[in-house]
Amino acid sequence: MEITKPLCTFFPGNILFLDDENNFLEMLTLNLPANINFTTNTNPEKVVNTILTQDSLLPDLISPIDPLELTEPVETAFFLDLQKIDAIRFNKERFNHNSVLVVDYSMPDMTGIEVCEKLKQSPIKKIMLTGETSNKLAINAFNKGTIDYFISKNDPNLVEHLSAAIHNLQMNYFQQYMTTVLQILKYQHDSLLNHQGFLTAFNTFLSSHNIVEFYLLDSSGSFMGFDIQGNGYCFLVKSNEQLDILADVAENSEMGENIKQAILARKKMPYFFNTNEQNAAVEQWENFSYAITNTVAEFSIAELKLATSNIDCFTYADYLRNFTCMRR
Repeated sequence: MEITKPLCTFFPGNILFLDDENNFLEMLTLNLPANINFTTNTNPEKVVNTILTQDSLLPDLISPIDPLELTEPVETAFFLDLQKIDAIRFNKERFNHNSVLVVDYSMPDMTGIEVCEKLKQSPIKKIMLTGETSNKLAINAFNKGTIDYFISKNDPNLVEHLSAAIHNLQMNYFQQYMTTVLQILKYQHDSLLNHQGFLTAFNTFLSSHNIVEFYLLDSSGSFMGFDIQGNGYCFLVKSNEQLDILADVAENSEMGENIKQAILARKKMPYFFNTNEQNAAVEQWENFSYAITNTVAEFSIAELKLATSNIDCFTYADYLRNFTCMRR
């Protein structure tokens, strides 16, 4: 997995396949990678209604700041609600959300283009499968923004190209939710999501652990991610300024000299996952400090694997296990 723009969360949604020929649907989906979750349908009207009536994938992640809580002037009246992002990974229904539609052009009751035109106001991404006679129509539909991608059903590498397109469009689906979020984060001086070296470091984390889903933990840019087996990993990040502030706090404690030196030497990073840890005395910080694995210019990174006992959410691996059982 690789991202080209910052995301606050990503998880594989459902891929909805629409074609009037059941045999073709079965043949096509049979060869898809095992980690792609999908459903099939032969009824265009039903598919259109399903997509138009489904709930929003993500909650409204931006909340207004209560003026009564302000103690000093701020540059924006909104903030990123991290609790809403954290709640997403506990929602078992998130993997059933339709994020990409794969539709055949040639159907008797409604063409693929007509289906996509009815979904013009929907954020779902649309891939159209074409025959030789419909390629020009697909090009026109793509240029108009009616569809997001098209591919010939006769392509000898159909499954490979389709799988890559599905992955890219799922990424794009999440990115369209991020515009406002990134604007808000620009006003938070501790956010590293827009930092030049952040994406490179984060993509290295994603690829080295084969992450398939991830969730933002804080406004700095720390994430929790899971691989296809359900193993959990954390990408913890703090700016030099944040680490120096923690070192200053440790300096004011009689028992904080060791942790202070470890922070200043960029060997360890205190990170607090909850309120209880945040309120811990400095002499307890060693329990909540993690080895820094990389330092990039203005920030440091600590990567760690979560113990199975600490994974308390419903992962994509859990979903696929249930999904496979239901299909047997």
